[in-house]
Amino acid sequence: MVDDTLMFTLLSFLVRIFEAIGAAAFGTASYTIVLNLYPDHISTVFGIIETCVGIGMSLGPAIGGALYSVGGFGLPFYVLGSCVLATLPISWILMRGISVQSATTRQESYLTLLKVPQVIVVCIILVVGSQSQGFVEPTLEPHMRQEFNAGTDIVGVFFLILAATFSISSPIVGWICMKTEQRIPMMIVGLVLMSGTQLFMGPAPFLGIPSNMWITLITIALLGISFAIAYVPTMESIIHAAVAGGMHDDVATYGLVSGLWSSMYSLGEVLGPSVGGVFLDLVGFRWASTIIAGVSFCTAMMGVTYWFCAKKTDTESFWYTNGVSDSGIGDDASIESEPAGETTALLGSSGHQVKYNSL
Repeated sequence: MVDDTLMFTLLSFLVRIFEAIGAAAFGTASYTIVLNLYPDHISTVFGIIETCVGIGMSLGPAIGGALYSVGGFGLPFYVLGSCVLATLPISWILMRGISVQSATTRQESYLTLLKVPQVIVVCIILVVGSQSQGFVEPTLEPHMRQEFNAGTDIVGVFFLILAATFSISSPIVGWICMKTEQRIPMMIVGLVLMSGTQLFMGPAPFLGIPSNMWITLITIALLGISFAIAYVPTMESIIHAAVAGGMHDDVATYGLVSGLWSSMYSLGEVLGPSVGGVFLDLVGFRWASTIIAGVSFCTAMMGVTYWFCAKKTDTESFWYTNGVSDSGIGDDASIESEPAGETTALLGSSGHQVKYNSL
């Protein structure tokens, strides 16, 4: 046991740094393996993965709280660490038969990926979405305690509902994406729904509605659904845009996309609590949630603008790449797409002209 406060704080930061490195490696590798195994069902499989994440988010606070009440501060960490170690031999046995084609990722691949307009748009959507989720975590509890005198058990139920609706919605959203192939519109719908629920979560002062626990409950449930609608299509959208933009449909591209996705999601998770905490102290929960709602809505309008430009702009004069991709994912990322199809391109590039369907 460490009794010194400063030493405890420093060691806590050190542990969290190593935990973050491990989580980044695990997450990137997991997404890469899944993308390599199921390249034609990315949204569906990604939705299932997010369901598992939601289940973990639901069970974590409940199990952690129970272990804390039984054995104090250390027991939850001891049990969780033991469970993680126990998964190592299981993972080794189950996954040793999985083989992927090794490939070398060059620096040019990152530059090529970041030149695709759709990748940039989706990354912004992902950051804003994860920021909205991160905003709720440190701000909802003090808001409910002040407005409704709610205890930790009630607040825990609200977070459980948020995770549950997210878990249930994720595979459904993934299936819809696979059937409709309308990824950008799905993300826009998620952002608009997210913006509306955030306005009523406060609720916004200009709505003239008093705070009500039932309204907060409904908005939290809808917020989980909106997170799923905004999140689930992002991975497949980046993959399709990358391949359509000239990158190879192989494990190297999947690794790049997985790393980029994890970075953007983590960036939003960092911005959400920090920005949300500042707004909460400066203007209160109502205006803070209203500001976050405005950011979500503006991002949705950015997505709408990009989508209409991609649909209506003359492909003969606007969409260009440095070269022709020799691979594709499913039937979407084809070189000869329909003239009225959904397209994307590389920014600031010239050379061979190519049209493709990737939204």
